[in-house]
Amino acid sequence: MDGQLDGRYRLVAEIARGAIGVVWRAMDSVTGEPVAVKLLRPEAAAASDLVTGFLAEAEILAGLDHPGIVRVRNLIATEGVMGLVMDLVPGADLRRRLRTGGPLPAALAAGVAAQVADALDYIHAMGITHGDVKPGNLLLPDDGGPVRLADFGVARRTGQPAGPTLATPEYVAPEVVAGDQPSPAADVYALGIVIYELLSGRSPYRGGPPSDVLRRHAGCVPVPPAGMPTPLWDIADACIQL
Repeated sequence: MDGQLDGRYRLVAEIARGAIGVVWRAMDSVTGEPVAVKLLRPEAAAASDLVTGFLAEAEILAGLDHPGIVRVRNLIATEGVMGLVMDLVPGADLRRRLRTGGPLPAALAAGVAAQVADALDYIHAMGITHGDVKPGNLLLPDDGGPVRLADFGVARRTGQPAGPTLATPEYVAPEVVAGDQPSPAADVYALGIVIYELLSGRSPYRGGPPSDVLRRHAGCVPVPPAGMPTPLWDIADACIQL
């Protein structure tokens, strides 16, 4: 896709693609800075419920100011085009990092967990549940800056009317599997699963169809993987048992 959005943003290269959106690396012609632009696919932009969710994500992000959260810069809302302009974070997400480099060293995993926990504590204090904490939504900057929590597409405010739950099966809390709405405790549970994965290279419940994965959250108890440092296992276990 070529061209300039909103008379300002020149799309350069696609970074990531999801079910309803595409993230592009772009250049801001006003500031001269590289940015990330998350665009709804045309078919999604034509669906009123998806547009409403996209605008809700923009509204939530606009009210957040934390070094561990990807900052939103602008909202593009023109006929047929819906986009969010955000900080560009050069570096891989943790899903890609695990796939290419294997489990993280214990010290790095501990640092990542602490930074994500701090970002979650911030949004929870703001009355927001992320709802999809997983390695693919955690960005590890090349410059050594803070780990960034990204993709607030399914985030919700406390007291928001219930809607469909869209959490990723490998990280969804048992109470959400049972039908409850995601809460801050569900984010903490997901963080525990992430810590496990950072040290072992895989989540404890991976394998088989999503229905099987979901059942394991309710009926199984993870055990520490071989070589996992006891202090980190204690933290992961406390999150999972919360």
